[in-house]
Amino acid sequence: MTPKEVRAKWTAALRSGEYVKTRNKLHKLDPTGKYHSYCCLGVLCDLAVKEGIIPPAVEKNSPYIFGYKDDTLDGHSFSSIRDNDVPQKVRTWSGLCDSTGAFSPIEEFKGVKFKSGSASLNNLAQINDHTDLTFSDLADFIESEPKGLICDSETSTS
Repeated sequence: MTPKEVRAKWTAALRSGEYVKTRNKLHKLDPTGKYHSYCCLGVLCDLAVKEGIIPPAVEKNSPYIFGYKDDTLDGHSFSSIRDNDVPQKVRTWSGLCDSTGAFSPIEEFKGVKFKSGSASLNNLAQINDHTDLTFSDLADFIESEPKGLICDSETSTS
């Protein structure tokens, strides 16, 4: 599967209604234990698990917070479990340049301002956590391929 095909699968998953949106972590379990929720990057990690790219999520620091192993870090260190950003294998698989989905600053998207004074939202983790954009809106944003988000050879230009 090419990185472009992975991103198409990711945006389809974001629009599917299968995933409940959360903030501040890739993957959480509702305290009642009834459902799992994901940030937009967590949805990508869940797809990577389903495709065998990375192992399933594991509990981290709490029975309600889950993270994904990143073998690019010390495999014996607890910090090798990522709960806020995307493991390297998933970035390579999807073509993302950065573990948080960073992109070059833009003013706004769908009426949501990404810049206010000196503060700006310039990665997928921030816009997932600090805006009311839906997963469908985030899928549209990912498909717009803002500068700096994608690093695979299919979309890079010189």
